Amino acid sequence: MDPQLKLLLLKFFSLIWNIFFLALGLSIGGAGLWILYDSGSFIGVAASDQVLLAALCLALIGAMVIVVSVVGCLGVARENRVLLLTNQILLLILVLGQIYVTLLLLLNKLQIQENLNQAVDDIIIKYGTGGDHMDSLLDKVQREESCCGRSGHSDWLNNDFIRTLNLSGPDVLPCSCFRSHDLEPMARWCSKLQNLTNPQIAAGNASNSQGCDVQLRDWLQANIVTIVGMDFGLLLTEVIYLLLSWFLYRAVRRKTAPIKTEPGADDDLPTEHSDIDDNSFHDDQPLVDQ
Repeated sequence: MDPQLKLLLLKFFSLIWNIFFLALGLSIGGAGLWILYDSGSFIGVAASDQVLLAALCLALIGAMVIVVSVVGCLGVARENRVLLLTNQILLLILVLGQIYVTLLLLLNKLQIQENLNQAVDDIIIKYGTGGDHMDSLLDKVQREESCCGRSGHSDWLNNDFIRTLNLSGPDVLPCSCFRSHDLEPMARWCSKLQNLTNPQIAAGNASNSQGCDVQLRDWLQANIVTIVGMDFGLLLTEVIYLLLSWFLYRAVRRKTAPIKTEPGADDDLPTEHSDIDDNSFHDDQPLVDQ
């Protein structure tokens, strides 16, 4: 293949792959920021120190992807060997970071699950006392998944308010645990309360007895698999991008390398006296008569 055509193809595929790499890297960085700052999600409350460290690493990886993409684009556009070599070094650092984050998430998966269980238990105990937005989050899960409590509706006997009622069974529960809601004003029963958007505890009929543990575990598993899958996808993208950058670096080096003269090439060059007539001014040449 013509070297110039090969260089153009490498530049084209490098730029296209760089765009894909940037999009995936920003998604990874966004996932890290979501874990760090989204207080309205269970994964934010259940995050341990290891998870927060992994989230911070993901956010930093997203920022570093932007730097690598800019350096890579400049190196490709200018055919600059220094920028292309810098791009490869940064990509190697990213690969090591990706491996570290992936192992951190996989090795701490059980710890994350335990933290989530503890977080849900704490929400159940304090539910309805502080107007916390986590109460609404748990209500949403119970209402949409048709479940009640973490392991079952009896978990609500540990609630601070319900314990003061000295109940023998879970007869008074959050309204999100009951199946039907008939809107009637000034009622003491959940089925007749008008406002079901705020956390409310009352009596009712036909409560969901199944706990939300399975749904929460599936939700957490899906999120971890998504983040790890994106992590592996970015890792594969980095490896391919690293190979493209290396081939492009070699092609640019060949193009900019000085042309070396082959040995013996000077033999055909004219010598200093090659233009002098060998037959002129010999001693034995007869003089011209005056």
